[in-house]
Amino acid sequence: MVKSFYINGMTCINCQNRIEDRIKNLSGVEEVHVNFRSGAAQIRFDEKKISFMRIEKEIEKLGYKVLSERKAGRKNGIKAICLLTAIIALYILLQQFGILNLLVPSRLADSSMGYGMLFVIGLLTSIHCVAMCGGIHLSQCLPKKRIGRKREKGSCFSPVHTL
Repeated sequence: MVKSFYINGMTCINCQNRIEDRIKNLSGVEEVHVNFRSGAAQIRFDEKKISFMRIEKEIEKLGYKVLSERKAGRKNGIKAICLLTAIIALYILLQQFGILNLLVPSRLADSSMGYGMLFVIGLLTSIHCVAMCGGIHLSQCLPKKRIGRKREKGSCFSPVHTL
């Protein structure tokens, strides 16, 4: 039997691979195709060996939600429009009252400033560096959990060698 459905909650290729790996290892599953961009999934399986309910439960154990039909993104679209409108309104207000001019780098640090204030500006700038570089590092270096193997305690701190 071939079953097509949608999976809610996938955000990247790793989500797609996790689901495919888990479902492929179930007995009775012959073929699995998952697309994280569209959220679509298609599974060919033997109904005598495994039920669709079991497959659905395995996907939900991974933290995703199985949908029979694709939900329209209307709510997300309305939220995005409201957020964009609020950001534009805030920008116009800040510009109108001249607050954006206070954030020009030449006004933040000048030659009459003391070492203490320069140190504070450096600390604020370093937060950006830690967030960006740390996020990139974590996304590329966290070890992939293998199906059927438990992750050892503290394994996220061990070195990861990529090819």
